[in-house]
Amino acid sequence: MRDKLQAMFKAKKVNAFFGGHTHYSSVQNIGGIYHVITGVVGPGTSQGEDAFASLNYCFVNSAGELKLVRIQEVNKAWSNPKVITHTIGFPDYGNA
Repeated sequence: MRDKLQAMFKAKKVNAFFGGHTHYSSVQNIGGIYHVITGVVGPGTSQGEDAFASLNYCFVNSAGELKLVRIQEVNKAWSNPKVITHTIGFPDYGNA
């Protein structure tokens, strides 16, 4: 099913896929499509889940680039979050 889903993403010109219900987070570029796993909302456990909270979102900047932003924070106060930004490219609105 994963291969069928990836083929559909390519056919539909998907830039980014967001999935959740996991206890870890990651961003991977698979075949030109960003796969964003968004499942972390708190401290990790002994099973190896990530020990930080995370937020992931996309936006189009003033230059028309699609940006993916990933924010991670170990501190519950969100006083020093780590911000990781990926430039995905330019959205293709013509074939939506």
